[in-house]
Amino acid sequence: MKKSPFGKASCLFSLAALLVSCDRQENPKGDSGKSPSTTEQAHNAAYSDWYSKAGLQFEMERLKPSQFFSSVQGRLHEGANQYRAITETLDAERYDRYAVAWGQTESELFENEISLLRDGFSRHDSQVFTNSAGAVIHQLVMLRAVGAGGTEAVPLVDVKPERDPIARLEPEPSDLTFESEEENLSTVGEEITPPESEPIVAPEPEPVVEPEPKMKTYVVSKGDTLSSIARRNKVSLSDFKRVNGLKSDRIRIKQVLKIPNK
Repeated sequence: MKKSPFGKASCLFSLAALLVSCDRQENPKGDSGKSPSTTEQAHNAAYSDWYSKAGLQFEMERLKPSQFFSSVQGRLHEGANQYRAITETLDAERYDRYAVAWGQTESELFENEISLLRDGFSRHDSQVFTNSAGAVIHQLVMLRAVGAGGTEAVPLVDVKPERDPIARLEPEPSDLTFESEEENLSTVGEEITPPESEPIVAPEPEPVVEPEPKMKTYVVSKGDTLSSIARRNKVSLSDFKRVNGLKSDRIRIKQVLKIPNK
C-alpha cells in the first residue's frame, strides 16, 4: 500500500470540506437536545485523544503500514486548535492509496484536492471548524480505489518534446537544386564535370613582434640630478626623459627611473 505524495510521511495536504460544527455534532439535524445513541457513543469512543496539529502528525507517523486515519476531527478549545482521529486498517482489496489532511485553509484545500481528484481519489470523510480568528479549518480523508488512477498526479500543463520525433526522420535537403526533372537525369556515358572549387588562399602570417629588452632601473639618491644619472649611464638626456615620461628635469629622492637601452 502506498501513501499519497502530498506530505512528508503522513500524506498531509489541503482539501475542501463540508461545513459542520466545531465539535461535529453527530445529530445531522443539529438537535443538540437529544442524547447520543449507542452507535454515536461508540463512534465517539473510537477517536483518539485530542492533539495539537504536530501531535496528531506524530501519531500518524507511528501507524503500521496497513493502518490509516479513517476520520479526523478538529476543534477550538481554550484558544487552541486541537485534532483527533480514528485509526482503521485500510481495505487493500478495495483501495490502494489514501490521503489525510487536517488544519487546512480554503486555499490550501483547493490546490491539493484538485490534484488528488485528477489522480483518482474520492472523498471518504470530512469535517470543519472555525478557529479563534474566524477562519474555517478543514479536515478530510480521501481514498483511491484499486485501478482508479495512476501513480502520479496529472500535471496541469502538458509537457511537449522540444522537437517532433517524426521530423527527425525526414531526409536532409540536398545541396543541389534542379530546375526540371530532365536536368536531374544523366545519360549513359555522359561525363559529369564536378563544379569548380574556389581557390584556397593561405592566411597571411601574423607579424612577429619582438619583445622589448628589459630595462635597468635606478633609484634616485641624495645629490643626483637627471643629467648626472644620464651621463653615468651614457644615454642622452632627451632619451632618458622620454623613457620615463618626464617633461622637466625635476626628480625626487627614492624615485625609480628606467635606464634606456643603448
